[in-house]
Amino acid sequence: MICANGSEFDMVQLEWQNEKRGIHESLQKLSSMIKPSNLAAEEENRSKRKPLSESAIQLARSVVPIMKLSRLFFDKMSKQGMNQKKLPLSTTMCSDQLITISELAQHIDSQISTILESLGDADTYHEPDISKKLTEAVQQIETHFDAGIILILLHFVPIIPDTDGFPVQNYYKDWLATWNTQLSIAVNNHLEACKIFEQNAE
Repeated sequence: MICANGSEFDMVQLEWQNEKRGIHESLQKLSSMIKPSNLAAEEENRSKRKPLSESAIQLARSVVPIMKLSRLFFDKMSKQGMNQKKLPLSTTMCSDQLITISELAQHIDSQISTILESLGDADTYHEPDISKKLTEAVQQIETHFDAGIILILLHFVPIIPDTDGFPVQNYYKDWLATWNTQLSIAVNNHLEACKIFEQNAE
């Protein structure tokens, strides 16, 4: 596809902006759930929502690395990171693939919102139901990122120009591989935390 007002990656960046802010705000909300400030505690009292139990807090803590890695991914793939140099206007991506990349942040932000909602209900609803919702949301995050990374590696990384002889393409390939490994570890740790959460309720 050829874009009139910049490269295809510029278009992707525009689609990611709001959701990037949403992910950052969700991480702040999660931090308040784990360790409420005085202001957050007052807001909880007004909303009549009880603070999380210790077992729910442990479950929430296991989500923090996933959210931080999600935020890091979009920061790294942003204009301040990957897109510092002007990229070619178009790639060999088809429309469906471009939509997959453009909607990546939207899908991640949506699943993170589901995670926050489920954590807020962790002490109210049946534990296996909460664990199931969290497991499905986290696995969806991993699935969406896997699909996005494949397209980035196939269509965007190969067109990044090197900088003063520095192999930029190799750098991003290595970075994405390391990041993906860290996400897999974070997801597995969260799934274990879900199992422990259920066991503690028995």
